Amino acid sequence: MLDVTFLLSAFVILLVTIAPFETAPVFVGLARPLSPDDRRRTVRRAVVISGLVLVAFALVGKGLLGLLHVSLPALRTAGGVLLMSQAADNPWHIAGVLGMLALCLLLAALAMQYVFDGLNEGLLKRLT
Repeated sequence: MLDVTFLLSAFVILLVTIAPFETAPVFVGLARPLSPDDRRRTVRRAVVISGLVLVAFALVGKGLLGLLHVSLPALRTAGGVLLMSQAADNPWHIAGVLGMLALCLLLAALAMQYVFDGLNEGLLKRLT
């Protein structure tokens, strides 16, 4: 059974990555001169292409990161930095709010790691 936390995390990441609330008005503006059939065809094509790209990266993404010698924590940190930079540009932007939240969570995780490492070192010194 899938973990609810994982599903929620994946949904938020996809929501921020795809940004449907920002791209929909752009699509409406660009597709205005198209006929309804052409609009439907364009939407179908965009969904299929983006779905294929998403599936392709899901299947080969880990191998590609290994080939490029990029660790998953480094990728997550870079993603957090990018979200934070978006948040600095426009704090009311959904990605901006989530970026600030991601930065806070990243800093909290780093602080906890620092504390736990310190506790582990102290315990090791006492045991040896």
